[in-house]
Amino acid sequence: MSHIFVSHVEEDSSLAGELAAGLEAAGYATWHYQRDTVPGAAYLIQVGKAIDECSAMMLIASPKSLDSNQVTNEVVRAFESGKHFIPVLSGITDAELKERQPLWRQALGASTSIPIPRR
Repeated sequence: MSHIFVSHVEEDSSLAGELAAGLEAAGYATWHYQRDTVPGAAYLIQVGKAIDECSAMMLIASPKSLDSNQVTNEVVRAFESGKHFIPVLSGITDAELKERQPLWRQALGASTSIPIPRR
C-alpha cells in the first residue's frame, strides 16, 4: 500500500505521531517507526520495505535528527528510490539544515521545507 513514510529520531516521536495523525485525518496513509514496526523482524528490513513502498518521505528535520545516522540512511534510501520529500523543520532553519547536512541538501533537491513553530 502506498503511504507517506515519516522519518524522525526518537526525541521527535511525539511530533511524528501528531503529523501522521494529521495526514491520516486528511486522507493519507502513513508509516512511522513507533507505531508500525512489529516485534521479531529486523527493524532495518521493516524500515527499508516501508521506504521502498512509500510514495513520499516526510522528513522531520530537527537539531537531534541532523546528527542521526539512521535518519541519514533513510534519506539516502529514499533518494536512491526516487521518492518525493516533504521536509518539516522543527527547531531549525532551512539554512541550518543545508549547512549541517550537505548530504540531505543534495537528496532533498529543490523540495520546499515547511517550518513549524517551536514547541
